[in-house]
This record gives sequence, structure tokens and C-alpha cells, in this order.
Amino acid sequence: MWPAFAQRFAEAVRSAAMAQGARGGAMRLRRDDAPLLHVIVVPMAGPTPAALVLLDEEGRAESSAEILAGLYSLTSGEADVADLLAKGFTPHEVAVERGVRLSTVRSQILVLLQKTETRRLGDLLRTLGGISQLSSGTRE
Repeated sequence: MWPAFAQRFAEAVRSAAMAQGARGGAMRLRRDDAPLLHVIVVPMAGPTPAALVLLDEEGRAESSAEILAGLYSLTSGEADVADLLAKGFTPHEVAVERGVRLSTVRSQILVLLQKTETRRLGDLLRTLGGISQLSSGTRE
């Protein structure tokens, strides 16, 4: 089992590190006398090519906002904005959803670009989208 897991893991990391067409991967790892471990490799933009997330079967799944806040030292407001953007909301829709001005959301997006070390909104959205897939929340 370990050689097959190692091969799939290496492929997921290679894929996540690719500049174009990055897809990452997810797999389950069965362990003796321990809960099932979910291993997720998520492509990222910026200097860090990928994030590795490990979740045990008994563990509580964090929301994507919590994951984003932990990865990038975001405030709760910044994490909420990032989470909504990752779910496909426009900046205007984020402002309406959060009950704030559009200028506030734009300022928070600039901070998100800095904290995620991304240069363009497209890079930011690609990074956020990969992480957002880790949570079960989707835009309805």
C-alpha cells in the first residue's frame, strides 16, 4: 500500500507545483489502529506551489474561511471576503452579503493580494478556489 500511496502523493505534489493546469489531488491513507487520514494537495499561486492538508476521519472539518485564515494570517473579515470570492461572488456581491461598502471589500482584496503573495486578482482567485474546495460549502 505504501508504494502506491507514495506514487499518488508524489504525482499530486508535482501536479500542484505546475505553473499551468495545476490540479493537485486527494487520497485516503489507511493506518493501523488509527483513523483514516485524508491527504489533500492544493495548488497555490505565488512562491508556495502547493498546500498540503491532512484531515483525520474523526477530526472536525474546518470551513474554508478558517483554513484561509490559518494559512495566510487573515483577519476574520479578510477570511470571509476570501471565502466568498472563492465561492464565485463578485466584489459587489461580497459587499452586499457582508453589509459593507464596496470600497471596504476592494481594500480587503488588496490586503489579500499582499498576504497571499499574489499579484493579480486571477492568481488570488485560483489560490482561493483551490483551498475553498477543501470545505463542503458551495455557493447556492
